[in-house]
Amino acid sequence: ANVKQTTKSLSLSNVKVDIKSKKPMPYDPANFSFGYSHSLNHYHNPETEYDNSLNKRYQADYSYTPVVQPVELFKNIQSTSGWLKLVKSLNFNYLPNNVQLSSDIVRNYQESQLRDLNAYISGVGETNKDYLTFSHNFLWDRTFAITWDLTRNLKTTFRSGTIAEIEEPYLQVNKKLNRDDYEIWRDSVNPSIRNLGKPLNYQQSADVTYTLPFQNI
Repeated sequence: ANVKQTTKSLSLSNVKVDIKSKKPMPYDPANFSFGYSHSLNHYHNPETEYDNSLNKRYQADYSYTPVVQPVELFKNIQSTSGWLKLVKSLNFNYLPNNVQLSSDIVRNYQESQLRDLNAYISGVGETNKDYLTFSHNFLWDRTFAITWDLTRNLKTTFRSGTIAEIEEPYLQVNKKLNRDDYEIWRDSVNPSIRNLGKPLNYQQSADVTYTLPFQNI
């Protein structure tokens, strides 16, 4: 039996340019990182003309952590007695501690063409599309998170995440064997990507923590 299986893959992770300002700035190249992976598995045997599985992943991440001292408007008050001690300790941060964004696009496509065994035994090599099957999955996961200590005693965090589906028609996506359907698929997918896909799930959470300043009373 003629059985053959091949796998081709490429993976890049946390690709970045480590260039940053002496004082971290939001536009520093070091704040950005990227990833990409591509895997193609091909299999065939006497019953299967071909079975192809394609997996692609595109990742982009952003993280900014500013370095800033809290503003203390009343720190020069000389007295440390009573409520003046509490007033002197008042402070606030005008910038967040950290801001993070991430984007993760995953596409899976599987296509299988079985042989017409009667035709195969008779020596007829023409492909029978009745035995063609395919499946696909195209998702876009986006997250946002911010950590902000508004004061030394008041700390906040906010996180949100969206899983969206890139809408695509149920067609054979094989540019080599079926270019017409491929172009229809491409023209349908591109607008969906521009519109950020169709949201399937959205979650968000927020935390606020306040520590009473008993030490300043």
